[in-house]
Amino acid sequence: MSNQPNQKKSKLKIILIVVGALFLLSLFIPNEETKNETTSTSDQSAQITQGQEETNQKANDIYAEGANLKDEKELALFSLNAWKTRVDLTKKSLFSHWDLYWTQTFNDFSQGKIDQYKAYGNLEKLTNLLSQYHIDFMDTGEDNHIYDGIKGEQLDKLKQAERDYGTAAYTMKSACNIAKEMFDNGKIKPSDIENLKKQVETAKAFIVKADLAVKDVEDVLSKK
Repeated sequence: MSNQPNQKKSKLKIILIVVGALFLLSLFIPNEETKNETTSTSDQSAQITQGQEETNQKANDIYAEGANLKDEKELALFSLNAWKTRVDLTKKSLFSHWDLYWTQTFNDFSQGKIDQYKAYGNLEKLTNLLSQYHIDFMDTGEDNHIYDGIKGEQLDKLKQAERDYGTAAYTMKSACNIAKEMFDNGKIKPSDIENLKKQVETAKAFIVKADLAVKDVEDVLSKK
């Protein structure tokens, strides 16, 4: 009887390693930044957030640069550049936090570096961050001037891309909630695995769809 808690923990560990192998390694864009093993998770998260703030300012600077342009094509391209800078930064920040709090959590847990309580806490932080990323994507065009010069079908495509990126973040949050339950109760059902896989694949599909739409807008505006 005394071995049951250890057996339960070992079983959970094996299950989560399998989940990690299935769903973690090829989720999104690989993180090109090299992790600093001596930097705490919270410090790494702060660095990601600081980078996001700096790039948002860069997007504002790009827009200000072209705000007085009279040529409609040039104005549209400047606006698109500012929009893309803001969205690409948000995506990069999201992927970095996902790598930090999702991939790294599963890897550290499988290697015995953290326990299930720490793992749960990391996923809780990621859940909160994904809620904010969902809002950030949806609010990309809160300042309508960022769309200056972009009209009609191309404007509709950009706004739909914002919604698709936001939906991807929300779906990733759903995956986090499923994983949190796994760590919380130490139990897993085949339906949990299928649901987790579905959430991750759905998020990927929304990101790919939005990326393709943005590329299409860029191609059309460049040819006008």
